[in-house]
Order: sequence, then structure tokens, then C-alpha cells
Amino acid sequence: GVEMETVGLTTLQVRDLLVGNNIQAVTADYSGRGYQRWQAKPDGSLSHWSGRTAEVVSRILDWHNDDDVEELGQVANLLMLNGASVNQSCGMHVHVAVDDLGRAGLAWLYLLYDKYQPAINQLVSPYRVNGGGSGWCRPIPQPGSLGRARCILTSSRACRSPVIRRP
Repeated sequence: GVEMETVGLTTLQVRDLLVGNNIQAVTADYSGRGYQRWQAKPDGSLSHWSGRTAEVVSRILDWHNDDDVEELGQVANLLMLNGASVNQSCGMHVHVAVDDLGRAGLAWLYLLYDKYQPAINQLVSPYRVNGGGSGWCRPIPQPGSLGRARCILTSSRACRSPVIRRP
């Protein structure tokens, strides 16, 4: 799923906008868990002079399903065309199910992110990359990243030195 942090619309306005365009949506509190439909949630990290902010959380999406990808684009366009925008308090998160990766797959994913983190960070406001004073969105510390991946492979208590191979 995707979380898009926006300013300019309230959670109620986002919900009504989506429902009015035949997209199942509800308002939810920050820890809402109903991922069968879109949610408009408050997010304390967002700030805007109008007070109108919303975190827009997708339903569970299948990236192999063209209709799901199209719906994500439709929601993003609806938000933009109806007054939602972003400022330096906003971010975006993509959640990917990894329950079938296993320890080796998780370690490999960690190493890939570690390798490409500088390029990914160029897509994000420097304010956000450096935590923006909030502590969120900090880079993975570079020193010891391989050691962290090894810990994922073994366990958090015993960090042996296995060879990391692509799963």
C-alpha cells in the first residue's frame, strides 16, 4: 500500500472526494487498520497554515494488477485537482509485503536499499532525508550496514558471519 501525506484538504474532504468518485474510502484514526479500502487519516507530523492536512492511505494494492495501479494514479490526480498539495512536512511511504522473503531475502533487500539509498534520497527533500527535526525518514547509517544485514540473517542476539547470497 501507499501513504501520501497532503496539505490543503481535511480528512473528511479527502474521504468525500474519493467516495464521490466511486472509490471506497473511510476516515480513520491514525492507527486505523482496515486496508480493504482507502483511508483518510490525521497525521501529527503534518503542518499547514490552514490546518487542513490528511494522510491518504491506500487499500492493499497488487502491483501486477493494472486496475490497482490505475486507481492509485486516479486518487493522486483527484487529490491534486481538488486542492491537495505537499509542503516540507509531507512525505510518502510505500509498504511492501515481505512475509514470503525469509531472512536471506530481508537481508538482501536491506543491502539493496543500503546500496541505492543515495539515489533514492535525491528524490526526497533534503529536509525530509535528514529527519526534518522529527526523527522520521533518517538514512540508514552507512557504517556497519553489512553487519546489520548479517544480524538479520542470523538473529538479533547472535551476529555470526554467514555469506550473504541473493535469494
